Amino acid sequence: MYNFDEIKDMLIYVADDDEINLRLIRTVLANAGFENIRLFNSGTSMMIETVRIRPDLLLLDIMMPGFSGYDVLERIKQDPSLEDIPIIMITAASMGENLEPLARSFELGAAVIMIIGISSREGSCLMRSKTS
Repeated sequence: MYNFDEIKDMLIYVADDDEINLRLIRTVLANAGFENIRLFNSGTSMMIETVRIRPDLLLLDIMMPGFSGYDVLERIKQDPSLEDIPIIMITAASMGENLEPLARSFELGAAVIMIIGISSREGSCLMRSKTS
């Protein structure tokens, strides 16, 4: 387990095509004490920068036009020099009974899925699915 002083300076990349989500995630991370946060409005721009400067953590929106979060996740996990970067997938879509995004993200190598804007009951069920 890490203590916060060991991880607060980690380089975190966040990609989402929604500017409001980017600002929200940056605010949450900054309020938690993280300072090295880079924001990207596309999967393509994040992928280019990830190859150039290796981050410690990636947060990826699943559904972005063009190069989706799945595309970035798949390419990162296929690159031996990047495959160990932890990746959190983000979706604002309520999944309801459709667990395909959850299953696909984990199959491709995501560590966690963060769901924005759903009930806490559904969110806790999805987190239990990952950890069980």
